[in-house]
Amino acid sequence: MNIKYVYIGLFVVLAVLIVSSWGTINPSWQIKDTDWIAKESPQVISDAKRILDGIREKDFTSSFELMDPKLLLSAEVPQTFQPSYQDYIDHIQPENVTFEEISITSEPKFFRSKYDDFAILQTKSILVFRDSKTEQVGFILARRGREDQHWKYADFSAGWVNAKDIVRYHFPDLPKNLPIPDSKTKFIALELAPSKDTTP
Repeated sequence: MNIKYVYIGLFVVLAVLIVSSWGTINPSWQIKDTDWIAKESPQVISDAKRILDGIREKDFTSSFELMDPKLLLSAEVPQTFQPSYQDYIDHIQPENVTFEEISITSEPKFFRSKYDDFAILQTKSILVFRDSKTEQVGFILARRGREDQHWKYADFSAGWVNAKDIVRYHFPDLPKNLPIPDSKTKFIALELAPSKDTTP
């Protein structure tokens, strides 16, 4: 076999592998530039805290101001963000629903794909309703295009089981290997105070 054709074949295989890897992330694509991280982290953390503080106060103004426009598409499809988020808003609005805790539980991790920068912050909240508590483990996803000035956000702090599917639906170009955290809800049994003995 002519060695020239062997090299041509290897070149074609290499080209296919390079093209197919565009838009994906592997661990080595996590941003390690400490100066860049030090510059971007405060803004991402500040924005995420604004979102969570608003939720605690049941004021979703910041959530919608900072929301990634991609989440507003296809609102009528059941598996999209808006119906689930509206259900969450409706669920926590009553006065007897309160937050014992709602916080960021991790430093942001930054990743870079071909067109976008991403950040992921993990979250935890404890929701109290009457005689029950619910622990919600979730995350906030931040995205900024290379030509954009500001980060935009997807709030998945409510512990939705299908959070990963919703993320993939709205961000079809999201790198396949982006490490999206698990999102879950767990019910916590309350310790009820012992009843008083009213025996005469």
